[in-house]
Amino acid sequence: MAQNLPEDLLYAIFLRAPPSEFVLTRNAASWSETRMIPPLSFSLVCRSWRALVLSHPKLWSEIRIISETFPNNRDPIIPGVLEKWLSLSSSAPLGIYLDVRGKGHHYVSKFSLPLFIQESHRWKSASIRVYCWPGSGTNSIIPTIQCLSPLSSLSLDLRHLTSSPEIRIDLSHSVSGNSSPLEYLHVGPGVVMRLPHCRDDLRLPHLRSFHFNGMRQDQILEDLRSIIFASPNLEHLTLKAERWPTTLTPNRDPVHLPRLTSFTLTTTDRFTVDYFLDILTCPSLSTLICELDYSDDTKLEEYTFLDIRHVHDFLARSRSFRQLHTLRLRVIDMSSEFTPDCILALKDLLLSLQNLKILELRASTIPRAVFEMLTVTGEILLDDPHSRPCPFLSDIQLFYESDHYVYDFTSETVEEMIISRWKAGDLRGVYLTFPSSRAIGIEERKRIVECIAEGLIFI
Repeated sequence: MAQNLPEDLLYAIFLRAPPSEFVLTRNAASWSETRMIPPLSFSLVCRSWRALVLSHPKLWSEIRIISETFPNNRDPIIPGVLEKWLSLSSSAPLGIYLDVRGKGHHYVSKFSLPLFIQESHRWKSASIRVYCWPGSGTNSIIPTIQCLSPLSSLSLDLRHLTSSPEIRIDLSHSVSGNSSPLEYLHVGPGVVMRLPHCRDDLRLPHLRSFHFNGMRQDQILEDLRSIIFASPNLEHLTLKAERWPTTLTPNRDPVHLPRLTSFTLTTTDRFTVDYFLDILTCPSLSTLICELDYSDDTKLEEYTFLDIRHVHDFLARSRSFRQLHTLRLRVIDMSSEFTPDCILALKDLLLSLQNLKILELRASTIPRAVFEMLTVTGEILLDDPHSRPCPFLSDIQLFYESDHYVYDFTSETVEEMIISRWKAGDLRGVYLTFPSSRAIGIEERKRIVECIAEGLIFI
């Protein structure tokens, strides 16, 4: 019956089959497994189906390779099959997905990545994540990906033991009159970027999401600023890095991002946080994640404290107090406690966030004052929500990130915060992490048990 269907109807059905997914497991990745992957499997049904499949390159243009366990089978036919697959896609725009993780996968990445890169001029979307890339060597030519049509989505993440770059993303041609069609850009480890000689000429008007976790390079902060400045329609921005160089061009104009709704900034130095909070204005911001993070080899004197007052000023300048829905702050300082000024700054910030739903606070110490400011006390009328910090919080997440066991609060302090918020009517979940057993008994207290029975999520 199916063999008698009209060709156009068959083709429409076949188009629903891609992407062609190669799952390389311990016992798979052989020719017998490959034969079952569409559209090759369709071509084995009958002569008419084979003719249809071979005459439509689009059917071969969506390819996924996933390898998460050590592949014992290194069948040499697989690279040839993949090469044939690409040739059958002819000139059709390519959708590439490569996810190779775990020790021992050099074989997979070595044969697949070069094949994909030589077809990069046809990419319409590419997501390449290789966590075991052996490195091409310092004397090898770095392949370059041109961000030109039809490429609209690009994610590159190559993690290996060397510090040399493996791929370069070239944005140098994305200038006035020749702007890039990129809508999504993820720059991960092992990747560097090339910008126009005059950074102010860069144009990325279609870019809606930019995620950077790439390699250190000279003038990286200026490069990132230029990319953000060239992307007025950004909606999601994530910046993550360690110890970025701090060479800057003075007196740069601020960057206005009217559509940005989500901003995540994670770094190891306060200078970088201050830099971006100073240059950006984001009036539509609904999610802000700001973290000072540290690696295991960070020296004690290198730890610093997130300036909460600076976060407040950034939101005030952006006029995004009313829009902010989610706030996550990591304010670790291993060498000192919350100061009175810091506590006051946090209270001022939370009082300004009248529509906040989710609050996450991570710190080396969380003092009693934080629990008290989040408690709805008897002096505050429940029918006047604007008189207390974050009146409509639905999720409270507090993480004590230190082995320091000295607290200035009691279990009763924590319980009172939870009960008062639950009675206020908006609380749905509480997530607490402390380094000792002090907090274990909280969920066993009678009033907390009653709240959990009524629907409170307590972790």
